[in-house]
Amino acid sequence: IPEKWETPDPTKLLAPRQEQPGGEDAEAEPTQLLTESTPPKPRGPGFQNVDEEMNFRQEVVVGVDLSDDAERVALVAAHIAELFGRPLTLVAAASLNADAWYPNPVEYNAQIPTVRQRYTDHLAHVAQRVSAEHPELGVHWQFFDGSPAGVLSEASRTASVVALGTRGHGGFAGLLLGSVSQAVLNRSVSPVLVVPTLKNAG
Repeated sequence: IPEKWETPDPTKLLAPRQEQPGGEDAEAEPTQLLTESTPPKPRGPGFQNVDEEMNFRQEVVVGVDLSDDAERVALVAAHIAELFGRPLTLVAAASLNADAWYPNPVEYNAQIPTVRQRYTDHLAHVAQRVSAEHPELGVHWQFFDGSPAGVLSEASRTASVVALGTRGHGGFAGLLLGSVSQAVLNRSVSPVLVVPTLKNAG
């Protein structure tokens, strides 16, 4: 459990803010929970200074993209969750606001339902596979409107561990090779588990 969670009052959990490498506070990016599966019960205590939709209650969080490797990464995260005795939350994110699609509002209106359905179907499939392999583990999924880096960095404030694949497609493409990985690793409050994909596993 991150030391930054510790407070003088053991009955209260307060999540620290994201920090830049120099120690200054990092500005949280706008995120919105669009849909989720039914959370497992019981869940751990929540953090009092974090909105419920981003309150991961010391669970293990794994970033899920649309690649074939997402299932493997989620299964590794499930093993960690079992070792820690924590539920597992599968998280996917995509920027679905109109500004991200400007200047193509017609394409925006036509594509958003399809994009959302692709992610939710994929999340449900991966969650089903994880539950089949780990029947005693509490598993649920969430899909956010927001940048993958912003959502996962914010999740790190209240998650026990944030797990990521080394490479991917869709919302988490190039996770270790570009700005997304740098943002998550630089701003993460909790430990980050990087899982090699099959292409990178040696």
